[in-house]
Amino acid sequence: MSGPFALLASADPDDFGRIAELLLNRAVLSVSRKPHRLVEIELYLNGPGHADPYAHGDPVQRHAGRWYLHRTAGGLRGGSFKGLDLTLGPEGVPGGVLIRSLRDPDGRLINGCSLCVDHLLAQTGCTDVAALDAALGARRVWAPGPLQLVADDALPRAPVLATARVGLTLKRWDEHPTMPAFLMRPYRFLTEPALPKGRLQTVLALHQQGRPPEAIRAATGSTARAIASAIAAYEAGLAIDSFERWRGQGLGSAALATAMGAWARRFG
Repeated sequence: MSGPFALLASADPDDFGRIAELLLNRAVLSVSRKPHRLVEIELYLNGPGHADPYAHGDPVQRHAGRWYLHRTAGGLRGGSFKGLDLTLGPEGVPGGVLIRSLRDPDGRLINGCSLCVDHLLAQTGCTDVAALDAALGARRVWAPGPLQLVADDALPRAPVLATARVGLTLKRWDEHPTMPAFLMRPYRFLTEPALPKGRLQTVLALHQQGRPPEAIRAATGSTARAIASAIAAYEAGLAIDSFERWRGQGLGSAALATAMGAWARRFG
């Protein structure tokens, strides 16, 4: 793969930051020829030496630089489970860049994976995800079409913040032994810390950087009480050296913050 998006074929997770900088600050997503900015993405890659169990592993994801609408064994995901990736990684290795948030040409925020797909359906005139999937086909993400990734070095740039990904749990730990190691890896990248969804991860990423609570509040719009609660739970987690209490479990806000502290102690 060559050209401005050659990094999408990288097998090295150390390139994730560069990929995020490229997509968030040096490219636009053209939607029916209307430029949108990517403002929040998550990266997934399940390859040699990087067995990320949270990557879907769909056959489409084994070819870098394509569009991947989320699937299950029964077909395309619908409802609130919709999602769209740009596929990532070397040939044969499954990976993806999940689009979590966009800004449209009028500056309107579309926040959330499923809502982003809803917006793309409306803008492309596709009636459902199957129609969009058919319209995209196997084309490369930079190829002209209903959706097209376009390099633009003239864009205004913003600092990119890395945080833990959103919505991951240890429910399937028994099936995927590497889950704890990948649970809180900082593979979510964003340019707008005030995004409503995933705010806890953003708050704690800023705390890990040493930002004081008042600066975190200004950046995220979170309340002082919520920030103090998150930090207290995170700090308590720094004393925990096992993830067994979360095996097979979902993670509510308090448990998530504590688990992030435990993860920082064990893997950070």
